[in-house]
Amino acid sequence: MYRTGDVARFSSDGCIEFLGRADLQVKIRGFRIELEEIESALARHPGIQAAAVAVHSAGDAAQRLVAYFVSGSTRPPGTAGLRGFLQSWLPEYMIPAQFTRVAQLPMTSNGKLDRKALAVLPVEIAPGEPSRPPANSTEARLATICGELLGCGSVGVSTDLFSLGAHSLLMAMLVARIEREFGRRIPLPDLFAYPTVERLAAIVTGQAQLDPNPRIVAVRSAGIRPPLFWIKADPMFRALAERLPVDQPVFGLFVPDDHALPVPYSIEDVAAFHLETLRRQQPVGPYLLGGFCAAGLVAYEMSRRLAAAGEEVALLALLDTHNPNPLVRISAIRWLGYQFTQLVKRGPLPYMREKAGAVRELLRRRLRHERLRQGGKIYRATLAEQENPQFVALEFAAHRYRPGPYHGKVLLVHRPPVRPRPGWSLLGWDGLMPNLETVEMASAHLDFFFEPQVSMLAETVAARIRGVL
Repeated sequence: MYRTGDVARFSSDGCIEFLGRADLQVKIRGFRIELEEIESALARHPGIQAAAVAVHSAGDAAQRLVAYFVSGSTRPPGTAGLRGFLQSWLPEYMIPAQFTRVAQLPMTSNGKLDRKALAVLPVEIAPGEPSRPPANSTEARLATICGELLGCGSVGVSTDLFSLGAHSLLMAMLVARIEREFGRRIPLPDLFAYPTVERLAAIVTGQAQLDPNPRIVAVRSAGIRPPLFWIKADPMFRALAERLPVDQPVFGLFVPDDHALPVPYSIEDVAAFHLETLRRQQPVGPYLLGGFCAAGLVAYEMSRRLAAAGEEVALLALLDTHNPNPLVRISAIRWLGYQFTQLVKRGPLPYMREKAGAVRELLRRRLRHERLRQGGKIYRATLAEQENPQFVALEFAAHRYRPGPYHGKVLLVHRPPVRPRPGWSLLGWDGLMPNLETVEMASAHLDFFFEPQVSMLAETVAARIRGVL
């Protein structure tokens, strides 16, 4: 029997009522987190006497981690310093969104930490880099909106929102709030490029003129090397881009909301769309391309087309990108033998649960794809990319894609397989890429963009770029 740590009870009608956890494990945006592990890391900081972490949510905002700390120093550590300190101990998703200094932590009558009282304490951002006050009503209102979404009252106009714990879902919520209150829709890529109240106010008031449907965003435009073009460079990619060398230009390519692509579109359609944008920015090679998951298929097709046109693609970087239609040829006897081995090894109940879950996901995916095929929209958007409208369209295109061979230099960074499958190696790319280099990195799918994986990934990509230029 597996102990999950969940606490529940049977009600009088026979239903099971979930009461909470027996430990301090919480789940934030799909990640399971032990609060005591964060508190232990904070306690190592020389300027902190005691620390505790709680889960907060404010208004429409998603749940977030908030750290409370006691410091006897006349110059207590600020948010930036604490985040930097924790990044050497914890993955990014375990770093609290806010840090609040308190005179003392709430205690019970037995002298233990009162976590119920902790969860309702006000959230105030610990001192960080100095930021000027709002200069006008637009900046003041935007600062309040951002503070409400972040659960911290208000924020400095020049403070980077990502440094305060902003993430993809919260940024999408910010877009909706700005459109509702100011009547101005800011494309999500611009929030990625200009994540401060000061820049957002300039966009809202019209002082900064931006493309209403950007196809390309400069993450870093200056540098001596050819730029790296990353397909679907959403806010998660920011962590990787910031860790690449300072002389490496980086651009993100996007499919805007108001695109002229067919609905539903194909990988080939998106590749042609991005190649038009790419050639405007960089008319000739050598080119550096990259993409994560299904977006890597777009980068792959772009590389094939550039090579066919006689252009040099110095490096194609694929991050956890599978061939959606691998040519796997195995006998029925071998496949049945593999399934029987898994059944014996894992036990009947876990095996059947996994198969049932796989069938449910397959049916959900086919339903999403059928709605997309009929011109419907996927309205629910969460941090999980599987339910993001743009990703559903890309996922649908990926499942119909039949990749051809590519002979250029390819770097494939991938996570270890959970269970090796018969006839499947190199993520299904066998025989299609003769110049393929694979790097296996211990990581979950989305963890590639969090520490410590993102620093190792940036180092790997930077080293390969140096090797080909």
